Amino acid sequence: LARADDDLVRYQAYAAIANLGTDDSVADLVAAFHHDPSPTVQINGGGCGVAHCGMLTRAQRMMAVPGLLEMVEDQALAGAIQAYAYRALREITDENLPDDARQWREWYATKFAETLEKFRKLVGG
Repeated sequence: LARADDDLVRYQAYAAIANLGTDDSVADLVAAFHHDPSPTVQINGGGCGVAHCGMLTRAQRMMAVPGLLEMVEDQALAGAIQAYAYRALREITDENLPDDARQWREWYATKFAETLEKFRKLVGG
């Protein structure tokens, strides 16, 4: 989404997107986390925005889980970015699984819907 050559401008754009708090903003934040060329923008803009910063509800953040699973399986990503993706998964889901994509995929297949429903029932999502 943000195409500026300046990392600071892109970071600020993603921070603003996180503060929108809309369902549509989740995909933009995940894309920045996964694909921005700057690790700072990836982590502080996209990652923080989708995991815990901004105005997204917990249920909205859960919509980022499929994209985060793709990230932890992407061998082209730097190890630090993958580590942050696992951290985001733990923060969003309240699960304490290890950095193991297979275990997270299994959790997604068996527990995602139940967890999403639980978060939707919480006041403020």
